[in-house]
Amino acid sequence: MKLLWVLLVLSSCTMIKEEKNISSNVNLGSNGKNIVINKDVIIESKEKSAQKILYPEIGIFVYPTLYSTMGTVEFLRQLERSKVKIRTIGSFGLGAVISALYAKEGTTSYLEWKMFALLRRLESLKPYEDEWKSEILLFTKNEFKKSKVSDLRLNLFVPLNEKDIAIEKLTVVELIEKTIDITEKNHYINTVDFNVQLDAFYKTDLQYNLLFLPQNIGFDKLTSYNYGLYTYYLGKVMQMEDTIKMIRSDATVKLDKIYSSSDIYTMFFPQIVDLKDQVLEQVKRWQEDNSASLLNYNN
Repeated sequence: MKLLWVLLVLSSCTMIKEEKNISSNVNLGSNGKNIVINKDVIIESKEKSAQKILYPEIGIFVYPTLYSTMGTVEFLRQLERSKVKIRTIGSFGLGAVISALYAKEGTTSYLEWKMFALLRRLESLKPYEDEWKSEILLFTKNEFKKSKVSDLRLNLFVPLNEKDIAIEKLTVVELIEKTIDITEKNHYINTVDFNVQLDAFYKTDLQYNLLFLPQNIGFDKLTSYNYGLYTYYLGKVMQMEDTIKMIRSDATVKLDKIYSSSDIYTMFFPQIVDLKDQVLEQVKRWQEDNSASLLNYNN
């Protein structure tokens, strides 16, 4: 009997202790019911929210160099493999076609396949001549149909010299039509300021301006007039080393000649890898800075 009494006393003490532990974690809800609030869980939740990984809005603008602009494909592929996501891409001329195709699906496999098909149709044609422009516009119409710029998966930016034009309201075909002919008097290639600021049009945390240009270049097919236009443009952008990432190559290249993907890969690959590493480092720094800001905000 005494043993039973001792057991009952011990059991009562244990229940009281447990009740005290529970009561420290219980609040009375507005509905009159007890709600269990675990303080450890709250602290852990705050820490997790503070450690949430943020990703910068990355924009890429490519200054076109006719067919050497295809170096863009390999650079985008390197970023994809490194899990770096692009939000905005832009260019003009032939570069606008490359940008539009990437903006449509956001994958280099799709971009490369479509550009391969287009370049096969352009191979025997003279750049900027009527037949060349017609082939590009026909390709663009088949590919994008009536899609507007705002329908694309990624933001697309193509600079125009025309004021008061809302690019996102244009169809992709209309936009390509306005930029593919550099002989147009009002074409962007005749501008006096090639400094493109993507964040004036789309939210951009990090912007990379690229120029794929071999050290030794030449032309075989351009008319003298188009040659003059293009060399004027290249002369202007070559003076912008502070704002443009110059991806150079020791190769001697005809800019109006179509090269295979493997040739483009060989020309620019080491420089592309170096630039990709720079991007990764800057993305990491951006994440560290903004994660710190988020942590301070939560505290």
